[in-house]
Amino acid sequence: MHIAGHARLPGGAGQPPLEAEYLITGGGLAPGRAGTIVLEATVRNPAAAAKVSTLKARTTLRTTLTPQRTFGQVSLTTVVDAEGPALAGQTQLKIGAELYGSAAGENYEITVSTLLQGSAANLLIVRALLPAGGHAYTGDWDLKARTAQLEPFVLGGNLPDFEASGGGRFVFDSGDGNFALQGSLQGRVSRLELFEPAWRAFGLLEVAADFDLSQQGGVLDLRQFKGTVRGAEPVLDIAIVTPLRYDLGKQELLANSGPNPALLNINLQGLPLAWVRPFVTGVDVSGDKVTGRIEVLRASSAATDITLRGQLGLNELTVVQAGRLLLEKAAITARGEATLAGTALTAPVIELTFRTPAGDALDLTGRLVTQTGPGAPLTLAGRFTGSTPKLLETWLPGAPVTVAGEVDATLRGDLLEVRPSRLEVRQGSGRALLDVTLAQAFSVNLSSHVLVPADATVPLGRIALGRLPLAVLPVTEPGTVLGGTLQQAEFELGAPAGEITLRALTPLRLADVSLTQNRQPALTGLSVEALPVMNYAGPGRLKLQSGDVIVRTASRATLATLQLNLTQLPGQDTQAALNFTLGIPLLATQPVFAGTQNVSAGQASGEVRASLGALSQLEARLTLNGLVAAEGTQTLPVANIGFRARLQPSGAASIQVPILLDNGGRRSDLEFALELSPLGRGYSIDGRVTGQQVELEDLLGVLSVFLASAAPETADQPVAPAQVVPDAVAAWDRFSGRLALDVKSITRGQDWAMTGLTGAVAIEPSVVTLQKLTAAFSATSRLDAKMELRFTGGAMPYRLAGDYALNDFDTGRLFKAIDPSRPPTVEGLFNIAGRLAGNGETVARAVDRVTGQFQLTSRGGIFRGLQRASNKVSMTSKAVELGASVLGSIFGSDKVVKTAEKVAGQAYFVDQLAAGIGEFKYDLLSVRLTRDELLNMNLEDISLVAPEIRLSGRGSVSYVIGRPLLEQPLTASLSFAARGKMEQLFAKARLLDGTKDELGYSRTREPITLAGTLAKPDPTAFFTKIATAKLADFLDADN
Repeated sequence: MHIAGHARLPGGAGQPPLEAEYLITGGGLAPGRAGTIVLEATVRNPAAAAKVSTLKARTTLRTTLTPQRTFGQVSLTTVVDAEGPALAGQTQLKIGAELYGSAAGENYEITVSTLLQGSAANLLIVRALLPAGGHAYTGDWDLKARTAQLEPFVLGGNLPDFEASGGGRFVFDSGDGNFALQGSLQGRVSRLELFEPAWRAFGLLEVAADFDLSQQGGVLDLRQFKGTVRGAEPVLDIAIVTPLRYDLGKQELLANSGPNPALLNINLQGLPLAWVRPFVTGVDVSGDKVTGRIEVLRASSAATDITLRGQLGLNELTVVQAGRLLLEKAAITARGEATLAGTALTAPVIELTFRTPAGDALDLTGRLVTQTGPGAPLTLAGRFTGSTPKLLETWLPGAPVTVAGEVDATLRGDLLEVRPSRLEVRQGSGRALLDVTLAQAFSVNLSSHVLVPADATVPLGRIALGRLPLAVLPVTEPGTVLGGTLQQAEFELGAPAGEITLRALTPLRLADVSLTQNRQPALTGLSVEALPVMNYAGPGRLKLQSGDVIVRTASRATLATLQLNLTQLPGQDTQAALNFTLGIPLLATQPVFAGTQNVSAGQASGEVRASLGALSQLEARLTLNGLVAAEGTQTLPVANIGFRARLQPSGAASIQVPILLDNGGRRSDLEFALELSPLGRGYSIDGRVTGQQVELEDLLGVLSVFLASAAPETADQPVAPAQVVPDAVAAWDRFSGRLALDVKSITRGQDWAMTGLTGAVAIEPSVVTLQKLTAAFSATSRLDAKMELRFTGGAMPYRLAGDYALNDFDTGRLFKAIDPSRPPTVEGLFNIAGRLAGNGETVARAVDRVTGQFQLTSRGGIFRGLQRASNKVSMTSKAVELGASVLGSIFGSDKVVKTAEKVAGQAYFVDQLAAGIGEFKYDLLSVRLTRDELLNMNLEDISLVAPEIRLSGRGSVSYVIGRPLLEQPLTASLSFAARGKMEQLFAKARLLDGTKDELGYSRTREPITLAGTLAKPDPTAFFTKIATAKLADFLDADN
């Protein structure tokens, strides 16, 4: 025989697979001859850090077949040699098994031994003899093992540190199955954390046992047993007091002679809570050791009955959950007594007490009756009382909470029988928190859920809820805190025709409802009233009706009215429907809806319908009607927003969101559509945004109801970047596919229009690409843009880059569309080109940190950026008044007034100057803008050339959260130069410095300082400075 091969075996967690080769040879088995079969195998571990890299094994099976074709001798020997960088000298494991005949009979022997660094030692020896002609095996065993003997042969795996020893004798009769086993075992083990990290708490564990067990004629006889467990200190010892005999056939304890009824003692000397902690999840427990004693005795009623009696105790129990102290230094004691008589188990005494140093107490007493065997009835009856002045203080501050109740029930297979019971929870002397009364007996089938009362014509009971803080409800969302109180509610529990009915007798009232998320208020000061009804007729048969749910604000104004209905029937999808009406202006009282402060009138109404089953569907409709803007009393359009979603059993989903706006016959439409299909571990996505006509002002007006910022308008400081954790994977890691944009026309009033807005976005595992974004503003004006957001990992995993170009863009139309009542600041056709770049820890941070450069160039137009606020009053007269008030106290009021009259004589020239620079045609206007990491827009190179005026300089637009770009604060300083008529006016006003620039324009002495915003530049400071300077000049001349 010759068989060879190789195999690949799984390695350890995170390790490469093991490589194995084997060869089987041998043969020669025949009557009167000896045969041999040899298995040779080599297993290699390629892991670089493996302590043992190779195991070589040789297994030899030798057999001798007699002429009578019976085995005269059989031997099996396995020798395993281990090799590796952590091993010194020869490391060998030998396993042998031998069967041979002798004059005494058949001899059996099994040995396990090791050879480590030249030192041989036996781990296990088992010997047995079957006498000739007999059928009872007799033998002995001896065990002595430790970690170092076995660890090299688990191919690099680590074993806990252990030592085990023991020995004894055994007898086994193959004819009738009788046996006897005597001996002792001792062992110690540590480093159990190699199996489970939490098991480190066990430390060094020691066990020992002495035993003498036999079976004869179907009777199990335990003549001796004593066992101990200890860690750093003794933990447990268990010992029989007298020999125990148990009839396996009759399944009963046999009587022993002697007056002592004690059979078995279990002494729990001190179980460390550290040993319990690894098996408790969600909370951290600490405290003293668990101690106690349990006795097993012969019952006095019959020699074969036994009684179990004992007590357990634990002191200083402390429980902490997520850093919150739930229980501190509690003492718990449990005491019980139970008797097993035949198949009946009766526990007449069950007592549990609980105490804390703060005075919290709970006492439970009860009894239990049952029988052994499947389907046997189980009866539990008892009562409990408690008082918690401290334990529930976090959720129920104030007076101590007391609890009292009683329960009486029997479980018969699937049938639960409940007799009249009660639960009462109170705070202080009279404040009821919960009162549950079951007034009559009933039974409920736990499989069919059919409930049968003793009298179907009267209610089963009542449930009354008192003033309960909503903070006691579990909230799973991190950082979310629910506030408010349940004021009152009373429910009637009935069971007509086998159904379970829960009906509110009085309105369910919630008061002062609030919701805080990450320490920011979302809802506040709400009250809720409802009168719900629930019917349950068994699995799959549920009907829930909320009735009218009314939500009011702190001022008792009705904020919302809702109705919810849910129906579940067997074999049908679950149906749910929600109807609602909301008063939109009142939503502004809630921080989460701060945007609705832009609306002074209007309401939202709608419905949500869901069908939940194999194919789940959700449809919703929202109508916004009668909306009036708070500023300017402008009527906003009627908005109809739909939502449709279908979820397939495969996980595929389709979503449509149509939006229709109507403002006095002016209609806008948009539709969002999304298809999701499972793809590997994620989804394939195909999305579209389409529309025929969108009036931008109507759309922005509706969006402002929901999206307006609640940030204070005075917040004019740049927002410092928050410290955030970088994403480990791309935010879109589970999605791939495409998104498309196609809107035919977007307008804003009569002056501004965009047509053919199209875009395409490609989504891949590590990059999202805006492949194109195009639109037209006129026959010659067109926008083209591209952008890429890539995930690269690291501290700043997101990289954003893009560029765009916009030619012949009419800024005059844009300014008129934004504010038709004001002449445009700049009227002209601009060519705009720019590049964007940004990075960040998250997508939002990458967008927030976008920087870029933009170049704006116009070859002709009208500039009104230096226009004074009013043309009705002489700018000079205003300047004289201001200058007089500022300098009067310095030079004397009479002198100032006299001098002011001289300045007023120049009013004609200064008015002409203000008119000349307030609005003029230019030949070239160019601006280079950059956006920095603080989100400010820097105007780095402003250049304007007109026939008689030249401006150049720098400026900045400071970022303010929540404000549009054109309304953010502007500061700029511009050098002014003039020629022609404007030069003459500046000369007569003595404002020139006597020099000319390279184009022949005469420079002025004072730069122009602009404030205000891009939409409304304010040059007041410039004119004020001129007037003040002229007034001072005349005063100096008089001196």
